[in-house]
Amino acid sequence: MTFEAALTGLTDELTVLVSVGGAVPATERPASLVARDAVLAMVGDVSRGLAPIAVVARPRDPLGLAATHPVALLRGQLSGLPAASFPDPPVPVSSPVGRAWTAAGRHASVAQHEWARADPGSWPSGDARWTLLGHLAAVVEAVAILDTDLGTADPGAGLPAGLRVAAEQVRLLAGRGPQPPAPPLQARPDRRPVRVREVAHLPAAEHRLASLLTRAEHVTPADVVRVTSGQGRILLALASALREPPPAGELDRGGIVLASGLRSVAAALPAAGCTRSVATIHPGDPRPLAQAAEISRFLAIHPTVLATAGRPLLLIAAGAALVAIRAVAAVTSAHLTDGRWLAPAPYPTELTWQRSSRLDPNDPPRLLASVRQASRLGDELLALPILASAPPSSVPRAASPTETGLAGVVELRSRRPADPARRPHNDPPSR
Repeated sequence: MTFEAALTGLTDELTVLVSVGGAVPATERPASLVARDAVLAMVGDVSRGLAPIAVVARPRDPLGLAATHPVALLRGQLSGLPAASFPDPPVPVSSPVGRAWTAAGRHASVAQHEWARADPGSWPSGDARWTLLGHLAAVVEAVAILDTDLGTADPGAGLPAGLRVAAEQVRLLAGRGPQPPAPPLQARPDRRPVRVREVAHLPAAEHRLASLLTRAEHVTPADVVRVTSGQGRILLALASALREPPPAGELDRGGIVLASGLRSVAAALPAAGCTRSVATIHPGDPRPLAQAAEISRFLAIHPTVLATAGRPLLLIAAGAALVAIRAVAAVTSAHLTDGRWLAPAPYPTELTWQRSSRLDPNDPPRLLASVRQASRLGDELLALPILASAPPSSVPRAASPTETGLAGVVELRSRRPADPARRPHNDPPSR
């Protein structure tokens, strides 16, 4: 189950609970309190990633802080909640209200798990961040409303009084501006090299190589040459396989053009002498080299295996290899521009080397010029009809809490009219 689906399931259960209401039986109250705490723990984790700001756990003026920094107040209220205590032994739940709370807690736990394992780079940003914050605030407000149905009369079992106020202010604040849908979360990238045992593994290995290069903290110039050397051999092998006539014996003009282009890309890749103009004192990330060595090892052990592979698989592998070349060019340019590499000083001084960021952008080193040329030729090949990728399939997006009616139900239950003012698109509220 995805984060979006789990959040939708949680919203549906809370919507039913807020709309219908009803007290929880005394025997099922411990299990319902555990579910409630699981929901609030999930909101606390997600809001911490959406709004990494200083929190105020014990404000001197809660109402004033709710009006000026409601997100900080909400996060502070959530961080001050005690940890959930599970009943021992587990209590069976049979009533409709108890089953709804149990389902809500289960969905919240799944959403919390999926959020933790997602790539932080895929977390919502901009206005989409406010969309999710508003949804989570509606969830907290619904839980605060339902707290009276849980019969939390014991000291310390109930929720703090300022939690509902903070959640309501965050929900209203998020609703005053654009609320674009949040994109689906993506899993954290796997940084382990892909083992290549057959041709079908080559595309995944090439894409993993591109990902490892992009996410590497440091890559040395010698590593760039080693990677491009292996990529050149792969491109030449793919070009030789694509020049073979198809089984039907017809002339494959697209394959011939692509094969010629792959040879041109391989010829443009840098040679070993290109590293004389750049250097570094930092060690490089070994994972891109390990992936490149895995690909080269497969080609060395099976030098003729590409000739017997199917034409669709060869085209996919060629496109993936060109994407890796693009990643090499981007990493090389980034290291030179950021000054992570060194270059010889242009005039005699007490320093022999200088930061690469001081180089003339109109006169790049041979290494950068070579990978840029290879990347440019590769981009031209990726635009060919024979390699043109199909449009991405549309993934159905799970309905958000606002779309499923939770915000409206909470607004009706709270008996407070919504603020009709709208926040301008380019005037984000203070957090």
